Formats: sequence, C-alpha cells, structure tokens
Amino acid sequence: MLKLLFAITTILFTISPSTHGFDPLDPCGEMIIKWDLLHSSPGHHTCPNLQLEIEEVNSNVCFSILSQVLVKIENKQEYRHVEKPGWKLSWHWVNKTVIWDMRGAETTEQGNCSAFASSETLPHCCLRRPTIVDLLPGAPFNMQVSNCCRGGVLTSMSQDRINHVSAFHMTIGNFPDDPGEFTMPCDFDIGVPGYTCSNATSVDPSKYSTDKGRRKTQALATWEAECVYSQTKSSQSPKCCVSLSAFYYQNIVPCPTCSCGCSSSNCVKPGVVPSLLEQKHDPHVEVSPVVQCTNHMCPIHIHWHVKVNYKKYWRVKITATNLNTMRNYSDWNLVVLHPNLNNVTQVFSFNYKPMTPLHKSINDTGMFWGLKFYNDVLLQAGELGNVQTEILLGKDIGNFTFKNGWAFPRRILFNGDECVMPSPDDYPRLPNSASSSSAMATNSAWKLDDHPKLPKGKTIALIVLDGWGESAPDEYNCIHTAPTPTMDSLKNGRPDTWTLIKAHGTAVGLPSEDDMGNSEVGHNALGAGRIFAQGAKLCDIALASGKIFDGEGFKYVSESFEKNTLHFVGLLSDGGVHSRLDQLQLLIKGSAERGAKRIRVHILTDGRDTVKFGHVTFFWNGNRSGYFNEKLEQYVEIPSDSGISFNVKPKMKALEIAEKARDAILSGKFDQVRVNLPNSDMVGHTGDIDATVVACEAADVAVKMILDAIEQVKGIYVVTADHGNAEDMVKRDKAGKPALDKEGKLQILTSHTLKPVPIAIGGPGLSEGVRFRKDLEIPGLANVAATVMNLHGFVAPADYEPTLIEVVE
Repeated sequence: MLKLLFAITTILFTISPSTHGFDPLDPCGEMIIKWDLLHSSPGHHTCPNLQLEIEEVNSNVCFSILSQVLVKIENKQEYRHVEKPGWKLSWHWVNKTVIWDMRGAETTEQGNCSAFASSETLPHCCLRRPTIVDLLPGAPFNMQVSNCCRGGVLTSMSQDRINHVSAFHMTIGNFPDDPGEFTMPCDFDIGVPGYTCSNATSVDPSKYSTDKGRRKTQALATWEAECVYSQTKSSQSPKCCVSLSAFYYQNIVPCPTCSCGCSSSNCVKPGVVPSLLEQKHDPHVEVSPVVQCTNHMCPIHIHWHVKVNYKKYWRVKITATNLNTMRNYSDWNLVVLHPNLNNVTQVFSFNYKPMTPLHKSINDTGMFWGLKFYNDVLLQAGELGNVQTEILLGKDIGNFTFKNGWAFPRRILFNGDECVMPSPDDYPRLPNSASSSSAMATNSAWKLDDHPKLPKGKTIALIVLDGWGESAPDEYNCIHTAPTPTMDSLKNGRPDTWTLIKAHGTAVGLPSEDDMGNSEVGHNALGAGRIFAQGAKLCDIALASGKIFDGEGFKYVSESFEKNTLHFVGLLSDGGVHSRLDQLQLLIKGSAERGAKRIRVHILTDGRDTVKFGHVTFFWNGNRSGYFNEKLEQYVEIPSDSGISFNVKPKMKALEIAEKARDAILSGKFDQVRVNLPNSDMVGHTGDIDATVVACEAADVAVKMILDAIEQVKGIYVVTADHGNAEDMVKRDKAGKPALDKEGKLQILTSHTLKPVPIAIGGPGLSEGVRFRKDLEIPGLANVAATVMNLHGFVAPADYEPTLIEVVE
C-alpha cells in the first residue's frame, strides 16, 4: 500500500503544470537581482555635478553619503526569457534616497527634485519608488556599461549564455534632510508579468578579476533578490494549445474548445490582416493579443503529427503557428516532455537541447528553438507566421508502442508557458486491425490500401499551369486581365472544390518564406507528397550551424590555406532558384575565418529553362530519370519553339499539348494523364504584359479541351499550378503600389512570386460528398499527391502530407 501511494504521488508531481513558483522542469530557474555596493563616501560633500566629483567646498554643502552601485539582472532560467518591451525594474527606498547618475539604464521619470533646487545639478531621479529601464541598442558610448543596452531583453540560459544578463551602474545619495547611511531598498519588481520578487538578502560579496586575472577585488557588500515565475500570476488564461494527428488516424484532434478563451467579436477572421493603423502601438508597452478567430482562441497553436513509422525509427513533425496579429515572438522556444526524447537521432531546422531537470538518469524532456537568423523569430499571424521541424527518434524496443496515445507528448510549453493539451480520451487511436508497431510497418509497403469511401477506376487528368498564382485583381495581373472562362468557372461559386495552396518557402523545402517557388521544387513537392529540404535549405542549415566547414572535404583543402589559393566554382545569381549570392558570401566569410588567405571565385551564370518536359517526369519522380515501368507509362514531349523569344508566339504549344492529353484520355489506356502548360510562366518571364495576357488565355483554352475529354469518359480533373508568376508583372513598393524607376517608368517584374496557387477538383467521376477540408492550416503543393491517390481510390502512404479532401455524408 505504501509503494502504491508513493507511485501515485510521484506521477501527480511530475505532470503538474508549472503554475506556481517552483517548476519541476527547471527546478533552479529564477531571476536574480544582484546589488554590489562598490564604493561609499560619508561626510560633507558638495551637491554633485555631472562628473560626480566629490570634494569639500565652502558653498552648497550637502550632508550626504554617495554610493556607487552595480546592479545586475541575471536570468538563470533554462527556457523562459524576457522579450520586448523588456524588464522594468522598480523598488522602494527605505530612506529618502536619490539617484544622482546612471550608466547603462535610466529611470522612466525624474520626479520632484525641488529639494536640490540650489545645487548646480539636479539628481537623475528623486522618486521614492523609481522605475528603471535598460537603454536601447545604439545608446551613446559614454552611457554604456558591460551587459547593457538591449532594450531590457534577456535570453534564456539554454539559448544564449551571453545575453541572459543585464547590468547598470548608479551613483546614489540621500536627501539633504536625511543624511543616513546606505540602506538596501525593498519591494522589488522586475515589471514582467508573472514574476514575484523577494526582498534582498545579504550574500558573500562579489569578486572581480583585474589585471588579466592576476588580481581580484571585491564589492563592499552584495545583496540578492530572487524572482520566480507563476503562469497563473502571468495570465488567468493559457497562451497556447496543442492539436494532434497521426498517419494511422484519419482525423486531426483539434485544440480543446475555448482553450484560451471563447470566440468573440474582437477576434480577426482568418486571411484578414488588421490595418497598419490598428497594429500601431507603443513598443515599450506589452499589447494584449488580438488573435485569429478559432475554436480555441489561443495566440499560439502547436501541432504534433506522428508522421511515419520505420523499422528502427519513427518520425514526428512539429508546427508552431502564431495566431496573434499584433506580435512577433523573438527567440521563441518549445519544451516537450516525452519518454522517447532519450533517443533523439536527428532534429531538422531547429536547435535542440536535452534537459534532465529531476535526475540525471531521466532524459524525457527536450528544448527546441530556432536557428539564428533563419527561423528564430516566429512572425505575426499570416502566411509567414509559422515554424516547423521534423524529429527522427530511435525506437526503445522495451517501451515503444503506438497504443494508448504513447506517441504523443505529455506536456508542451511555449516560451515557458504550459499549453493546453487535448483530453487523452480524444487522442488518435490505432485502427482495429493494428495493435502494435510491427503491425503498422505494413503501411510502408508498395501496396496501397483501398480508400474506404472512394471508388477506383476513374481516369484522372492532372493539369499543372506553370506560373499561375492568385493575386489581387489589377491591370498588371495578367491572369485577371486575360479572358479565362474555364478557370473562372472552376473558381466562382465552388468553395468546396476550389481553394488555394502554398507554393513557396518552407512548403516546398526552401529555407525561408522569402524564397519564391520554382518549377523544380514545385514539381518535387507535387510528386513526392512530402516536403524534403531542397539544396538551398540544406546549404543554409549547414552554413548557419557551421557544419559545412566540418566535413572531410573542407578539412582537406584547409591544409593548403597557408601557401595556396582556395577556388570556388559554381552557379551564381540573385534569383534564388539554383544558387544564392548570400550563400557564397557566407562561404567566403567562413573560409577566411578558418585561415584562407587567398580566395578566387569562378562564376557560372545560370539562365532560364524553357522546356517543362523534365518537370512532369524527372522532378515529379523525385529527380529520377527514366520510366518506373515502360509497360505502364508513356512520356510525350512537345518541343517548344526554338530561336525566338516566347513573347513572339505566346500561345506556344498549348494547343498541341492539350490535343495529346485529350487523345490519351479518350484512348482509355491510362488511369492518369499528367500535363504541364508552360505559357503563363515562360511568357511571364519575358516581362511582356500584353503577350502574357495572350499566354494565359491560350492556357485556359487548353484546359477546356482537356476537361471536355474528362467529361466524355466520366473522369476526374485536378487543376493546379507549381508557383506564381503571371498574376503580378510589376515590382511593388511597401504600400503595394507599382514601383517606378528614376525616370518614372514602370518596373517590370520578370521573376516568380510568393503568391499561393489555386487547386480545383471536379468532373462527372468525382464522388458525391467530396470536398476540400477546412482543418488544414497551411496546405501546400505536397498535399496534392495524397489527394490524387484518394481520388484514384487509395489511401496515401503514412508518411505523405495529409490529403486535401474529405468525404461527407
């Protein structure tokens, strides 16, 4: 009985949320306010001037004790940090004390200093309870001290062991009518929600190294006040919630309803961004969240997806989405509690640190945070407001199972605040036929399971409109300007069978949301059904972490740096499709820092592709040349016009491509006919707006011909695009208006865009009740493959991105 009671008590202790001062995940975590009394001068002194000279004179005599004080605020927490607007330190003076001068910080108010009206210089602050803030970056050099001037921002110890301390100097004294000795103030407050501070207690004096460590000096006295965090004190409502999904479970388990509050008229509808005027606020004041309208109303949404099961490993995808329209989260972090974190094999795109808070033998907690200058800022709600990682974990044969929700986290914290988890009763369940991890391994087989609701045997036409994005209608949107009745008919009045998907940035494996999509990565994602880090992203990660310089190849060439020249040979452009200028700059910088004295760069300038045959074959098939099975496949290439610019004949070969596709559909030989119509992309690259309008019209006519054939065979069509281009043909200023050059001429845009692309499904063969899902937050091109497999009557492989469709009764 005693053993049972002990076990129950331990379980309750380890899973209790950190809503009080003690945090079991960070038992030593606290803020320390340290006061070092460096110098104290009793006696008769003149009222100090700006240089704070202390000397006896015959006039303006003040009875005061001047003390030099160094104050430090040290964040000793593993994962909680202080973001903007930063700390605001305050206390209550026991005696009538004034601050004569400050370096590294300043008080927010001077207060009433009339008692010193006859002195040459007024004190910096005469308030009985001063409020002190850190100086901002870029403060005058003579006002700075070590560890100051970061705007009050303190990093966590795990993320940055340099910037987790703030410091400032003060010279303090007494009012003329209170010449008492220095007395430590009381009632400390760091001005950050959730923290409670103790009164200061005397500790051993701090020691300082001088003369390169040969001599040590020490403070006259040192006091410390401890500040601890309470989530309940910080906010009555939670700030984040967690949803769950798994490859073996069809539905997504959403965040619990009203996790952080219930929907109200103050929320922002998805897709709507508050005006800049509404977003304007005092940067020195914390603003209440204005979140997107959801069933949970949380500013932060964390999604945990059990993505794939291997023989010895399993893979999880974590997505953090910012639904707060008023705030970016800098230096964000996640803390996850899961028993299999003791066997993390690889973490992609995030930093990771295992934590052993309770006992060194327990390693079930880990901390994740963004890579510096890559994804360390979680941007405000919108298309770019999310960060993602995938984790590869080794299976602990003794404990691993997919039963009873074991694969899901026990706790998740965002920036140190507990997230609301779904009820264990709602966790994704294993299918009845699968009771163990070994049974689930059959999902990796080549044979696909039949879809429970959708029939097989329907011919599918999969049409990719190259460079066809969705943007606001104006005269420079060639897709809007062109007569496109076919594409318009697929969109207008069909919310269940037409939607937008993401085709750039992380959705297609590129490093950041500033990276435009392109045909290669777009067709990779369309064909693979998964998001793989593209070459640019892999290079960015290797450069950001420095791992690119740790390889055997670099080590080998670095041995010759002293006497020889380092040569770089490769593609170079600012387009970001096949190469990036900033990566070369980082290579040069990193090589120079590691001893390279002479560097030569040999540039191969990349041009434009033309043809799209390789995109629906080679790139679609995972960068694999040739047929999978010549008996089941047939590749047809329609050669492009040669020797001319595409704007000369903007219709290109769209009609011929459509005719070949039509004939293949009507032949009845093929289950799927896949085509790429390149007009809007290839002509869009020429910058000829009129020609691009003609190109878009020609593509629309070609789509109509293919859809007519699908109608005849009672098949299904899927119409989408690989990236944007023709929907915006001009460069824009910050206000979104067309940009002009110095001569007042329109600046034409000839590159791809960051716009989403459409996807439409339909045809007489589409089963009743099939519609696009509404629960996918940020669907992209990689979701198309699972969708097409469903339409063919199969369940997609477990490691594919979720399907875009659902079947409702």
